[in-house]
Order: sequence, then structure tokens, then C-alpha cells
Amino acid sequence: METKTIKLITIALVLFCTFMGLCCQAQETFYYQDTTLSGDVSNYGETITIGENVTLSIIGSVNNFNGKIIMMGCNSKLNITGSFTGNYNGVDIERYCSECINMVNVTQTGVSNDFLSVVGNLSYVNVLCIIPLPVELIKLDCKRNKINWSTGVEINNSHFDVNYSNDGVNWIKDGMVQGNGNTNDIINYEYNTTKNGYYKVTQIDYDGVSTDFDVLYCNGNTTSLKYLISTYNMLGQEVNNNTKGLVIQLYSDGSKIKVFR
Repeated sequence: METKTIKLITIALVLFCTFMGLCCQAQETFYYQDTTLSGDVSNYGETITIGENVTLSIIGSVNNFNGKIIMMGCNSKLNITGSFTGNYNGVDIERYCSECINMVNVTQTGVSNDFLSVVGNLSYVNVLCIIPLPVELIKLDCKRNKINWSTGVEINNSHFDVNYSNDGVNWIKDGMVQGNGNTNDIINYEYNTTKNGYYKVTQIDYDGVSTDFDVLYCNGNTTSLKYLISTYNMLGQEVNNNTKGLVIQLYSDGSKIKVFR
């Protein structure tokens, strides 16, 4: 009798923990190729990751209880033929994409966009957009006749263009350095300069999106480097370094240059 009672209590605790999403160890499932699942899916605290250029199709409904679906790129897709019930005020889908709009407690009949298709009803579905930095730059300098830079993270990094200017306004491509695609390792790069002047390293994604690094002034006769302090628009207002148009850049040696982007 006592053993039977203990078993009943154990079963009750397991059911309670499962219902409340309190499992001792959250599970993770990765999909790196197109996959179709048949039947309803109830997600109790699990992380489901859909890789870039991968479509996960669910022939049934999805009920999310403290779980999360991670979409690793703009071309990750989720198709659901039934309904999708989300976690109220939680995060049901975490989408890594440079062009994305958050969805907050969406409740409606059906949806069809470039990453999510639901035939049935949506109830309190939340999508959190995260714009990933293609490259985490941890070092950039120019000493004598060599530009050095290091990255801590690279996402879809095709290559780097190295551009040259003798006045900081008119730029020409001077060379190219191959990137390392996707990596979490620290990668060190270098580029040998052939003349004094301004240099700008531009990071290029596989899809053609580019990001400019700070402008450097390289002088082969010294090891000193003047570095960018701040950027201003033509009204004298300080702006972000990625601001488009004509801006004024102030350097550590007090010099200023006009740059058109």
C-alpha cells in the first residue's frame, strides 16, 4: 500500500512539472534541413532551432508552454497547418534577421508572411526580432604600412574590401581580404598598404550587405595612428558612425575630414 502511494505521488509530481513547464532539464532540437512533422506539437520548455534556409512544416497545431522557436536567419520558415497558441507576453519565436518586425500577442485568423504561415487561429503569438551584427570587431589599427583588425564573431561574412583615399572624400577599392563565413573564434586579419593616406575597411556579407569600419590614416614612416573620435552631420549634431550622406569626422589629432557615404 505504501509503495503504491509513493508511485501515485511521483506520477502526480511529474504531471504537474510537465504542465507547468518545470522540467529539470530543458531540451533542444535542431533542424538543419527541411523537415515535416505530423501531429500536434506541445512545447513544454523546449528550444526548437530552425537553421538558415530551412523550412519546418507541422501538419497539426502548435501549443507553446514556456518553450521557444529560434529561427537562425531571414530564410528560416515555419509552416503550421493548424492553429498556433503562444505564451502570453512571452517569446514564442526568436528570429535573427536584419529585416524583421516584432509581433506582440497577435490574435487573429491565419497569417502568411516570409517566415511564418499558419492556416488556423493565432492566439497570443509573440515574435522577437534580433538583428545580428555580421561581425564583432574587437581590434582595428594601422601601424607603419599594415592594417590590422580582429573579429570575435562572424555571421555570413564573405570578405572585406579595403578602400583608399588621399583626401578622405573620394574612395577607390585598393584590395580585398577573404572572410571566414560563420565563426565564434577570434580571427586576426592584416593588409599591407602601399602608400600613405586614408583607408577604410568594409565588411561584405554573402547577400551583399556591407558595413563600414572606422576610417584609418596610415603613415608608413611612423607607428602612430590617429583614430576616429566622433562623427557630426552638417548641422554640427553628433551622429552615429553609420549615418548616410555627408558627415564630418573628428580624429584624435584634431584633424577633420568630410566623408560622403
